[in-house]
Amino acid sequence: MVAPINLFALSRVENESTFNLFEKAYSRKIASSVIQEREIESLRILVDWLIESGIDIEALDGFYYSYKIPQIGKEFDLLKFKDSACLNIELKSEPVSEEKIRKQLLQNRHYLSHLDLELYNFTVETKTLTCYTLNEDNSLIICKAKDVVEKVREFICYNTSIDINNLFRVSQYLVSPFNTPEKFLNDEYFLTSGQEEIKKYILEKAQTNEFAYFSILGKPGTGKTLLVYDIAKKLALIEKTLVIHCAKLTEGQIEIGRKIENLDVIPASHIDSGFEFGKYKFILVDETHRWYKNQFEKLVSEIKVGEQICVFSADPEQTLSHAEEGRDIVGAIEKLPKLKTHKLSDKIRTNIELASFIYTLMNLNRPVPEDITFNNVDILYANNVEEAKLLIYNYRKKDYTFINYSLSNYFESHFEQYDGDYDTHHVIGLEFDNVLMLLDETFYYDQSNILRAVEHPNPDYIYTKLLYQGLSRVREKLALIVVGNEQLLQKILSFIK
Repeated sequence: MVAPINLFALSRVENESTFNLFEKAYSRKIASSVIQEREIESLRILVDWLIESGIDIEALDGFYYSYKIPQIGKEFDLLKFKDSACLNIELKSEPVSEEKIRKQLLQNRHYLSHLDLELYNFTVETKTLTCYTLNEDNSLIICKAKDVVEKVREFICYNTSIDINNLFRVSQYLVSPFNTPEKFLNDEYFLTSGQEEIKKYILEKAQTNEFAYFSILGKPGTGKTLLVYDIAKKLALIEKTLVIHCAKLTEGQIEIGRKIENLDVIPASHIDSGFEFGKYKFILVDETHRWYKNQFEKLVSEIKVGEQICVFSADPEQTLSHAEEGRDIVGAIEKLPKLKTHKLSDKIRTNIELASFIYTLMNLNRPVPEDITFNNVDILYANNVEEAKLLIYNYRKKDYTFINYSLSNYFESHFEQYDGDYDTHHVIGLEFDNVLMLLDETFYYDQSNILRAVEHPNPDYIYTKLLYQGLSRVREKLALIVVGNEQLLQKILSFIK
């Protein structure tokens, strides 16, 4: 658990390498950012100024320094809490534009607003000790230095019982255009710095008026879909824009397409020989790895004529069938002229604990990091279908979403016995806080300890790919029910800590 610290004690360490060792040990962080010398100096200037202004050392207790929200990576320089309020101070060692200061304070207000506490957000430029805050209409104002001093003094009595990581649950921040379209439409989200860089590059190039291709590649949970729809929303302000989703549309997507002027959102199934790409200047394709080759080739041929801008989003590992693997649309994209490829890091939005579990589950040869314990993973066992149904019922009451395997349209499957909230083809692009899935005698580990499965009743589908698709929808908690397969259970339990 991350521990609060005394800023005076921390700021007395001047050497950069010693400071970083001291800060990590003092705050009990498993991992921490590397603090630069200018940042250390900035903290020391702030503390010295507060002491000179009459602040007791006792009032510098209880601060969280350089705290990052798990999974998201949003960082706060200084945070402190009391029962009814939160104090946030951002430090600037060098002058920066007022617009950047305002944007950061707005972001901080957004990320802290769910705490239902009275918020006090400040930025202090430590070279000049100029202090900034936001007024009620979100305008940036220069405030009096004594305002910051007084707030620090007011927080001398602070909450000593909180676990800061519990205050910042990932589900409160990860906005999915499909799950929560109203938040997307109201701009109630922020992109990471990596996403912002990609967005800025594509938007700048999109206005040069020459045709070009862009690809955005990333694993599940890296924010591909949010980025694609955010870019589409901005492009629709310029000219007619089309988003093609290579799966079935959700109600959220339909709502976005209906409410954003100049933007059409359609499923890939609407693309036929007579479809008119020419009426769109900007075309974005999500889940491109699932597209049919003839549809892809039609789009490319028409873009050459119409000189449009096209953005492809894909994850080559997320194919669900042999046919999708064989089409290798991502490979075809890589051969396009004037292509600029962007890759999203799997650290942007991914739950590290759950990602590590899924990673090792699929291949037992992949080691689990020493600092990872699977506190948010439940492994259960049922001897038969009826026992499994009882466990499913119990976990649904705990707000778990049960994802079943996609069935064959023509052949029977024993997974038909289970009534899923969704099947694996209907969760494409969706995210859920808590996910429940089944593993039975369909699955086994081969001699190399790689998870395998028998052939699906639809020989085109791949069970292990369907499993990965379902598991990768999770945000916070995962439950697996192993049904009638003790050997598989033993293998899974072998790497659980």
